[in-house]
Amino acid sequence: MGLASVSKAELRPKLRTNSNGNIVYTVEVGGPAAAASPPRYNMTEISQLTQGRTCVERGCRHEEVVKSNPGKSVVLSAFSVLPPLAQLSLASVGESHDELLHAMGLQNNNVTRAMFPVVMQQLQSAKGVELKLASKVYVAQGYQIQEQFKADTRRLFYSEIKNINFIKSTDAASEINQWVEDKTNHRIKDLTKPDYFDEDTRAVLVNAIYFKGSWRTKFIKDATTDRDFHVSAANTIKIPTMFSYNKFKYSRSDELNAQLLEIPYEGDEASFLIVLPNDIEGLPALEQKLKENPALLTEASQQMYSRELEVFLPKFKIETTIDLKEVLQKIGVTKIFKLESARLENLIETQEPLYVSTAIQKAFIEVNEEGAEATAANASCTNLNFGKFIKSVIKKLDQNEERKRARPHIPEDDADVWVSSYDETFKDEQCSLETLPMGCSEYGLCHRITSDDAAGFHFTYGRTLQRWH
Repeated sequence: MGLASVSKAELRPKLRTNSNGNIVYTVEVGGPAAAASPPRYNMTEISQLTQGRTCVERGCRHEEVVKSNPGKSVVLSAFSVLPPLAQLSLASVGESHDELLHAMGLQNNNVTRAMFPVVMQQLQSAKGVELKLASKVYVAQGYQIQEQFKADTRRLFYSEIKNINFIKSTDAASEINQWVEDKTNHRIKDLTKPDYFDEDTRAVLVNAIYFKGSWRTKFIKDATTDRDFHVSAANTIKIPTMFSYNKFKYSRSDELNAQLLEIPYEGDEASFLIVLPNDIEGLPALEQKLKENPALLTEASQQMYSRELEVFLPKFKIETTIDLKEVLQKIGVTKIFKLESARLENLIETQEPLYVSTAIQKAFIEVNEEGAEATAANASCTNLNFGKFIKSVIKKLDQNEERKRARPHIPEDDADVWVSSYDETFKDEQCSLETLPMGCSEYGLCHRITSDDAAGFHFTYGRTLQRWH
């Protein structure tokens, strides 16, 4: 099951308990090495992507998500974060592009284009289980995706592309949520909210992954009974617990101070891997060890052997909503979330300063006597929030009538206008607003805002939401 010894596709869920006794469930997905590896990609890198060895997956899989959900059971899909990040890397340039590549462990766009078709094919090659991946890019009405990005996202991620009216935010959220629900067997509902979208939203990248597998040997329903579950060393409760006496792959790891158990699905090409700390409150120490040396899990799994066991497994259902923006920022992916540094210049035809305003994941897992069902969906919203910034500036000027230096009348629709204001919002520094020709629209186009303060605002392009009279 290690990088060098994987010979067939593997879905490797991990069920653990945290210090509060709550269940923490993650899924690692592994796939076979190709018979012949062309020089355009590296099989070690593919294994890193499919087995959760990237910075993104390690970061999303461990303490950051658990810390943000204290006292709760958690389920997340680390791999499903990778396709939208790969899409964003192809849409970006500069430092934000480099951050995304580093997080995924990839060198450049050519490597991304070469590797992801292989990865996507591997993930769907496991026999005996149902595994589906889906992707869709929603684009604001009146805007078009750049041809190269359109070709990439369709070929690499099988993405659909559709224009949508984000101004009707309730309708937009409903349509996106229905697509996600359909792709996740109705398990993921209400992924997005109307307040995610407005007139400044330009595109939303959505993806979903769905897995369902039946145990090779089912647990006997009549054998499920309430048994002790240790919430902590001082707190024990009763929960429905399944039972099976059969042959399983098993090992003890002194390095991890834990036991490993593998439960196969039908087809024997996918399995459920459980890592259970020996100590009731031993999960934090286990996660710290895996964070410092991820290879320990590979080494421990390679030591597993078949033996007859009595297995008691909690029957459970978990759903988790994760703020991926917060998690990604903590592992070094920051620039795509800032207007001044995102540089998503390869996304849409119109050259506007876009950034990712929202990144969210909903994940679901159910484990019962028949098998396991797991699914996750992600949404990343790209916005032009320059208009909101302009509006806040104008509002501030209106609130400081006595401090205004100029508020010119716009004599003609095609006039170029300069407005200056002395305003405490900008640390009492001179601030300039320059507009391009207004045209006949109620709204004008803003070319740039600059500030004499070196630490001030340096944006290009945008849209005013008010006009001076």
